[in-house]
Amino acid sequence: MRFTGKTCLLWMIGLLAAPAMAQPADTPYNCFPTCSEIDGKMMSLAGKNLLTLGGDFINLTFVSDGGGFQIGIFDGEANTGNPPMWDRLDFAEIGLPEDQRTQLQFHLLADPTGDGTGMTEIGFAGGWFSNMDNQPTSGPFYSTSVDGVPSGLMPNDNWFDIDITDAPAAAAVPNSECPAGNFCYRLLVTITNPGGATEANFKVRTTAQMTLRPLAFSFVGALRGIPDARVLYPNFDLGDLAGTTYDGHWEFTMQVAEPVSFFSIWDGDMDYGSWDCAVNDTDDPDTCQNTDPDSACVANTFPGFVGETVPPWADGTAARTEAVAIAPPDPAFPCGPTGAPPDDMNPDQLVPLVPSCVTDGGGNILHCFFTRPPDLVYELETPVGTFFNANPSGNQEWEQFRLDTDTNEPAD
Repeated sequence: MRFTGKTCLLWMIGLLAAPAMAQPADTPYNCFPTCSEIDGKMMSLAGKNLLTLGGDFINLTFVSDGGGFQIGIFDGEANTGNPPMWDRLDFAEIGLPEDQRTQLQFHLLADPTGDGTGMTEIGFAGGWFSNMDNQPTSGPFYSTSVDGVPSGLMPNDNWFDIDITDAPAAAAVPNSECPAGNFCYRLLVTITNPGGATEANFKVRTTAQMTLRPLAFSFVGALRGIPDARVLYPNFDLGDLAGTTYDGHWEFTMQVAEPVSFFSIWDGDMDYGSWDCAVNDTDDPDTCQNTDPDSACVANTFPGFVGETVPPWADGTAARTEAVAIAPPDPAFPCGPTGAPPDDMNPDQLVPLVPSCVTDGGGNILHCFFTRPPDLVYELETPVGTFFNANPSGNQEWEQFRLDTDTNEPAD
């Protein structure tokens, strides 16, 4: 699965039936989503006040051959910096002590069956907290370090490595999903304030085999402020935005355990049409029209969305059925979301060097907004061919991109 587009927040909801594989690298590690410290590509967890559909947790699995292995966590900083590096901090948390701000929590669990049944936490209860002092550094199965130096602190913007001696509790149960002779684990990542407006971003690397379990998950091209821009654009302060460490491409390999008759991806809020409104989002005939349980739609119970139908997992959220872009009342912006222009920019205009930034009222920057063309597109590579979607949904809409072997089913 290959996504191509601008630096923006992307919510991927379609991988509910197939695990996503880690990215191999020219290092001892498998990484998700990448191994780079400077490309801005992260997994993301956000509070419900940001109206995301990415879920409340991220669940990674590890398979060790019995010789022990290492897990590395690269986490953004929500507790220091102005604005926070790679992360977005809830306005309500400005001024709070570090231990009261929203953190990521990483739980390592033994999973001897490989299917999540009978899991036990390894070593200690509660797991590691991001960017916090006094991380556990010793125990029966692990030690921690930063670049090989023993440490009790998960650092900002650096790899925090956890060395695992295989735990007997993780040994494969016969005839289970955990391969015989191996040891299986889960890394469960949660956010300590799932109801807030914090966006916490991270990535993971390991010397073991790693997959992302089938679930709704979020990924982000993190460009939240001037410090991020200086990393992604090495010559940012010189006014040169041509060079960037973010290449705009995302690739996920999905492993399907058995043949399937269809494959569907739900996408949303990805584009609002061209900068001059000449190209708008178009209606999608196969969204919310299938009778299959996987794509059945329900009336949205979100206040103010009377008559809107959305997939079951989007009910109660600020999500719309895919349709023609909603025209706002301002004639200056005849396309795009209500009250705002399209998110495409005129290619003849430079991206502002001083972007629009949100502050806490005291001049401290919380996060900034950058845009650049083009809109996001994606292609799906399969054993029978490559399928391209040049018009993902937009305008807070959710659209199904469906491939189906049954010609009687509405599909793209």
